[in-house]
Amino acid sequence: MKRILDVIFAIILFTSCEKNEVLPENPMTGKLISFSPNMSEANTRVGDYYSWDDYYRVCPDVTVYMTLNGYTSISTYKYNDTNKLLEYEDGKLLYYPANDESYQIIFLWPAKRIQEQYDEEDYYNQGNFESFLRSDQLSDTINNSVGMISTVFPIYFKHLRSMISFNLPGWEHNKFPKETKIDEYSPHFNTDSTSVQIIYDRVKEGISKQHGVIQFYVQVGIQSFTFSSFFFDVSTLKAGINRTVQLIYPFPEAQ
Repeated sequence: MKRILDVIFAIILFTSCEKNEVLPENPMTGKLISFSPNMSEANTRVGDYYSWDDYYRVCPDVTVYMTLNGYTSISTYKYNDTNKLLEYEDGKLLYYPANDESYQIIFLWPAKRIQEQYDEEDYYNQGNFESFLRSDQLSDTINNSVGMISTVFPIYFKHLRSMISFNLPGWEHNKFPKETKIDEYSPHFNTDSTSVQIIYDRVKEGISKQHGVIQFYVQVGIQSFTFSSFFFDVSTLKAGINRTVQLIYPFPEAQ
């Protein structure tokens, strides 16, 4: 009788263990997410215009929207110059999802609150270096149904707005005078004033196909209170793309 009971107990124990067996958990589940900003797709503007160190200093904060199981959490992440990562600063805590959870993550750089606070003033005052940098907004969106398993998640940022550069080949000293205006507001000057740039937003400017050919207005001060004006078409300029315009009098030449 005792032997029969031992067999029955062993069967019950085996069945219980089999029912409690679960799939292995994602080793990152339950940990706060850290992000690694990858700028390989946004490197077209660094150099004479600005450096990434400049950008990180002026725009350290990023807004992160994470949608998981139909619920969206909003957080602020801050760039850590020591380990080069975006790390949690404020808002909803964001954790790595489980293996079978689908998610979407959207990034806005600089942070949404900075954009709302400074955007209008920055956009029309790009002669100020910090305004120029904050106007150059970056973003990325991730859609994935596979659990994240790396300790740091890479984010491939892209420019949301276009940048237009103006050069003066053949002009005296090839330098832009300080009175130069782009569509009636101040542009960003490179280090030796041989080029000026603006961050250009089609949506903010109200540009759409039904407007047809769009003429963009450039004023270049030659002498005190004397200006030469140039016009060129920006109706085909796509978001995030760079364009260079050679201001060869009397007509500009786009490249």
